[in-house]
Amino acid sequence: MLKRTHSSAPDKQSRASPMLKRLFLERRKSMGMIEKLENQILNLENVMIAVDTAKNNAAVFEAYKNATQVLKDQNRSMGSLEDVEQVLDSLNAEVDTAEEINELLGQANPQVEALDREAEAELENLTR
Repeated sequence: MLKRTHSSAPDKQSRASPMLKRLFLERRKSMGMIEKLENQILNLENVMIAVDTAKNNAAVFEAYKNATQVLKDQNRSMGSLEDVEQVLDSLNAEVDTAEEINELLGQANPQVEALDREAEAELENLTR
């Protein structure tokens, strides 16, 4: 049987040490690449969020423009402010007239009251 000498142990250690160093460096290099890729993905996600936000802002702006045009068209169809004031004044006058008519019609008429009394008396005579 051959006896091992102590000289072979340092030889294995010296061969293992460069291999471990190389593996460690490769692992460190891989970790650095992974970190860079993660940062790139994060940057791309931020860009995508910014693009989506810009699209949403553009859509909101377009909606504002459309709403402004619709309001402008509606306001033009009603005429000037003086026309609107004149229509409202006329409306208020007509409402006042309708209320006056209602009040006049609601007042007691002496002739109608006399007829009502006669009709009640006749009804009472018939029911006796």
